[in-house]
Amino acid sequence: MIRIPREEGWKALYNGGYASVLKAAIGTIGQIAVYDQVKGELHNRLSMNDDVRLHFTSSVISTIIDSIITQPFDVLKTLMMNARPGQFPTMLNAVKFMMRFGFWGPYRGLVSYHITKGPSDDHDVHDI
Repeated sequence: MIRIPREEGWKALYNGGYASVLKAAIGTIGQIAVYDQVKGELHNRLSMNDDVRLHFTSSVISTIIDSIITQPFDVLKTLMMNARPGQFPTMLNAVKFMMRFGFWGPYRGLVSYHITKGPSDDHDVHDI
């Protein structure tokens, strides 16, 4: 906390802040919307009862989809937060750097990212 502002300036404490907020917003909106949609489809198409099994299954499926949606933003956030001062003047520069690995560049670490998230049913636990 002392070295970074002294050597790189106060602005350096917020490197990757935009990407982090973007990831959080897309992740929250996406997971809640996907969870609700998946839960409705499982309930209607598979005639699942509204119980713990329906909520757990919906949560697992929505977490997988959310991981796929938010992983590029997480990689971008990590790149920007770990960058040397001035390495990425804009978020677009970080996106270009991230894409140097081709299509799969934004999805590096997807499996481990998903495993750490696990089934997260905390946003709808009161319905169980």
